[in-house]
Amino acid sequence: MVRSYGYLLKKFPRLSETFILNELLAQESLGLDLQVFSRRTPDDEPRHAELASLRAPVHAVPHRRELDPWRTLFSNGGEAEAIFPRLGRLVREAEAWNLPRLSAQIAEALYVVRRTRELGIDHLHVHFATESAVVAMLSQELGGPTYSITAHAKDIYRSTVDWELLDVLFQRAQFVVTVCQANATFLRTGVGREAGSKVRCLYNGIDLETFPCRLDGRQPSHLLAVGRLVEKKGFDVLIEACREMRELGVFFRLSIVGEGEERGTLESLIQDYDLGDRVSLLGPKDQTAVRELLGTATVFALPCRVGADGNRDALPTVLLEALASG
Repeated sequence: MVRSYGYLLKKFPRLSETFILNELLAQESLGLDLQVFSRRTPDDEPRHAELASLRAPVHAVPHRRELDPWRTLFSNGGEAEAIFPRLGRLVREAEAWNLPRLSAQIAEALYVVRRTRELGIDHLHVHFATESAVVAMLSQELGGPTYSITAHAKDIYRSTVDWELLDVLFQRAQFVVTVCQANATFLRTGVGREAGSKVRCLYNGIDLETFPCRLDGRQPSHLLAVGRLVEKKGFDVLIEACREMRELGVFFRLSIVGEGEERGTLESLIQDYDLGDRVSLLGPKDQTAVRELLGTATVFALPCRVGADGNRDALPTVLLEALASG
């Protein structure tokens, strides 16, 4: 039997989540017809040129303030009577799951059940074991499609992660993918045996043809860093290292690509250390621009560290891109 697949994502497209776009394109190249659900309006930011190659339609899930669960329930193709017993059991069971937005999540789940039936989707994949995974699980329990999860980093390492809820999400998923062996070991240690048995490692792949290794045209003094401007990326450490290099008389030029909440802090550091002529914050760039920079830089630096909230990186895709680029 041919299965129909969908992706349920918080926001799509997203400039920083090239791994999701790459995965969708790879799935389509294998012959799958996909549907994508975006639970939130995408940010106003540059778009990757590769997005134009995606055939999958992107469906906007109405914001929870716009969803009436009763209207959604009774417009579910006349199946309210079948859903009601499931809904009662689910609400009673969810009392133990510490879900402060349960009513809104159920409203989203009911919408997802209806739309996936209309579109003939019988399996959903979710990136990040966070609220989208909860909505996918609730949808399944209300009679919707099965689901699976890719776990990354912020969704498993932060101190606020609810391991009991993670155990429930993993147990009921068809499978759980994570992006490196360290993650897989960490997850299997944190959840129960049944949930841990669902976890497998599947690295984020990249298309090597789009990141050719060129050794000519390099600028020996050019350092490059790419990532969101957030604590765990450690860009403040990198700027501190630049201060020390300048004091040692080392000539260099650092380009940092990305945007985020730490921009103001990093700008202040650059100013305080008088590095304005050496360090540039280039803002967000699409993959085409990043590939060009990877082709000219000699050193790629990504000094990831553990944040105050426990958040950390696992295996950033940009490291693979830098290696592929030489």
